[in-house]
Amino acid sequence: MQELFDMIVAEPQAMQKQMCTHGTDERAQYLKNAPCFQKVLSNDNLKPHIDDFMAALEKATEVKFDQRIPAVCCGFQRFFTSMINLVEEDCGTKVLDEGSLMLGLSVTSISDMFCKGYQKGSPKCEGILPPSGSPYKGVESDNQLIRFVASAMANFAK
Repeated sequence: MQELFDMIVAEPQAMQKQMCTHGTDERAQYLKNAPCFQKVLSNDNLKPHIDDFMAALEKATEVKFDQRIPAVCCGFQRFFTSMINLVEEDCGTKVLDEGSLMLGLSVTSISDMFCKGYQKGSPKCEGILPPSGSPYKGVESDNQLIRFVASAMANFAK
């Protein structure tokens, strides 16, 4: 359990501390690439991908119990891959390599641990996810977690 806590909380906190401390290499690297990340990962670019992820999360609450992890993992991998592709397309591979710590230090650890083999297009994801662009209920969902996440994401996207 401690390892999971470290991945989810401690690693990102340590990275945040390094990125916010004057004089660190991590901060210099972040500041160098931040304008491109900010432009690419703007709300307008990210919103359709967030909407797709929200539709996948909602779908995960509606499928049989044994399909919930695959639905969440396939949705997450689709979202994370889209985010990586956006950055690579506009900022280049070098910026993506340099910024990979910022984009997914703990996220990739979590996805590697729980979602290995659920990449977009893999047989495990076939037929599980709603098509990209599918509507979702969001704050009108019957599921409280979906309503909470939708509300939080709506505030993020403003």
